Order: sequence, then C-alpha cells, then structure tokens
Amino acid sequence: MIGGSGVINELERIRNRFFWGLGESCKGKMVWVKWEKVISSFEDGGLNIGDLSSMNIALLGKWWWRFLFGENSLWTNVIRSIYGLSGGLWEREERMRGLRGGVWSKIIKIGEVLLGENLKFENSFRKKVGEGVSTSFWKESWISEKPLMEGFPRLFRLESSVDSMVADRGRWENDRWEWVWSWRREPRGREVGEFESLRELLRNWEPRRGRSDVWEWKLDVEKGFTVKKCRECLVKSRGRCNSSVGETLWNNLVPRKVNILMWRARLGRLPTRVALNDRGIDLDSVLCPRCEEEVESLDHALVNCKEVKNLWIRLGKWWNKKLEGVDSFSQLIQEDTSCIKLYKNRSLWISVKWAVVFLIWQDRNNLIFKSLRSNLGDAFFVWQRLIFEWLSSKSSQIGDWYSWLEHHARDSKG
Repeated sequence: MIGGSGVINELERIRNRFFWGLGESCKGKMVWVKWEKVISSFEDGGLNIGDLSSMNIALLGKWWWRFLFGENSLWTNVIRSIYGLSGGLWEREERMRGLRGGVWSKIIKIGEVLLGENLKFENSFRKKVGEGVSTSFWKESWISEKPLMEGFPRLFRLESSVDSMVADRGRWENDRWEWVWSWRREPRGREVGEFESLRELLRNWEPRRGRSDVWEWKLDVEKGFTVKKCRECLVKSRGRCNSSVGETLWNNLVPRKVNILMWRARLGRLPTRVALNDRGIDLDSVLCPRCEEEVESLDHALVNCKEVKNLWIRLGKWWNKKLEGVDSFSQLIQEDTSCIKLYKNRSLWISVKWAVVFLIWQDRNNLIFKSLRSNLGDAFFVWQRLIFEWLSSKSSQIGDWYSWLEHHARDSKG
C-alpha cells in the first residue's frame, strides 16, 4: 500500500463512520469517542485497531527488509545501480537529488516521514558482521546504534574510499586483526580526536572467520522484521492518546461486542439519557425507561435500577459473591484490572459479570427502540444459557451445562 496523506485520511474517515454506524446523512448517530482514541493501543486506553498510516509505513518498511536480505537478487542490484550500495536508505539526501519519482523513492521516504516524528527507522536495522565482506564500514550500522559516517563525520569526509567494506579496512597478522586506514591526508585538529575515539570503539572487535554478514532487526532479533510488530511499535512510539482510566482491559473469553461495550462503559461513553441530555439532545424524559423513578445515569442503568439490582444480587448468590453493597459501576468492576489476565475461576466470574452488563444494556435498548419489555428475573435463565455458550466455546473449564448451573458457586469461592 502506497498512499498519500490525503488518501489515508479519507480511509480513516470511512473507518470511523463505519465503526460508529454513520450513514451519509449522519442523522440519528453520534460519535462518543474520538477516533484517535479508538485506534490507539490497549496500553493507551484504545481498542488496538491501529491507524492506517502506521500500517502503510510498516508495509513499506518490509521492502527495506527484503532489500537488505536480497543482496544477490536482480532487483536489488538494479536498485543499487541507481541509488548506490545502500539503496538510498542511509544516504537519502545525496541519492535522492534528481530522483524524486518512482515507487522506490516513496519507500525510501518513510525514513524522512518518521524522522519528522523523532523516529529514526534505519537505526532499527543492524548488521551482524561475520567476515565483513558485505558490510559497509562507514554507511551501515554494524558496531554502534548508527553508521560510523554519522558518528565520525570528519573522518568520513577524510576517507578516500567511502564505499569500502569492513574487510577492506584491516587484515590478519599472526592471528590478530589489524586495522588499515586510507585517508586522503593525515588527520589533524578535531579529526585526531575523532580518530582516537574510533580506534577505541574498534579496539576489541575483530571479524568472525567463516561466517557471513547478516542483517538483524533490533526490535525482534529472533524473528526478524514483521509488519505486525513494526506497526505495533509505531503505534506505541507515536503515543496517540493517554487514558484517564488506564489501559484497556480486554477479555478473550467473551465476544468482541462485549469487550467494546465494557470499554465504552469504563470511559463513561454510553448513551444513557443523562449523557444524551448533557450533550444537548432534547428528550421527553431523562428518567430510567425501565423503572421510570430515577434519572438514567450510567450507574443507575447498569447497577442501581431496582430490577437490575435484584438481578445482580441473584447473580451474586449463584457465584457466591456479595453484591448487595455495590452501588456504582466502578465498584462493580474494581477487581477486574488485577484478575482479567488470569484464566481461572476468578476470570470466569469477571467474564460472566461483563456478559451480564452487556445483556442488561441490550435489554434496555430493546425496551427503548423495540418496545420489548422483559422481566429480568425470567431473562436470567436465558442469559445463563447464552453466557454458557459464549464461555464454553473459549474455555475448557466450563464443563457441561449441569455443572455450570450447579457447581460454579462452590468452585468460585476465594
């Protein structure tokens, strides 16, 4: 994928509208969370969807990796004949003069794009030197975090052969590697200081006989470059959003729709009547559509409504949990952060709790939009079956239907 910022921005707009169910007219729908927040990582409080810009850069970055590993292929030789030994990846300003068009130019340009964000993409690649016959002494990152031409610019300008390989800069003498230099003149002034620093850096290094030079991706040395890992690192390094409620809790035991609803609820971004009224929506009433006695806030809709409260107490008795004193949504989920990653009975309890929150909200919507009023006490049995089907498809701890009904209260103690 190679797209300009205008194309990517339009695609992001389409994704945003699709996520929130916005039609062309945008009537009757409302955006409750900024798109930058939605696509940010779990650590930043988002849904880990990722932005298309990072994906685009990661896909183009894959060609950097292919170029570095395809040293003897025809296409890499063609690129080198046009852009130089490094393909222009490390010498963009010099090589790009007069070569502004073409696909490879766009691939090279991602280095400049990230440099504007204080990210140096080329420094994530490192050459692991064997005999040194295919590693540029000056232009590739092989002994430090950056190429030697950047660390020692005065010496690089003094070098008579800037394209020399590591193997060209020394020789074996009595099983000892001795460095050999080729200056246009003797170093002087500040060049002497750089020369001393360079020799100190190289003092204990020597080629590894019989081994080839290979590239490594420092962000994943074992597996090498992957688009997925690159995209994740870009999203994280760009740090799109900071979450006021911490990182996103994601529960793999429940469906995605349940996770998204819980994410919105933790952010306080559910369209309760109080929330709609606060946004300037003209409503006939802000009272709870279920009990019609209290205003419908988030806490009331999901926890405190009389019928809902009785449901939670009943659920607590089934799982041997004391929920009588719970009077807010935050109190209901306060244990979730520490337990969500444990695939044990505590995690099963949290999964059941999340599923019930989703079903309570779904029942509320059916009442408002479809005029379907249900008795939550009767619905409890139906929900038990539905939650059993959800969890049993993801966890082997559930057992059969009868053990699910009879034994989980005892097994979940502690």
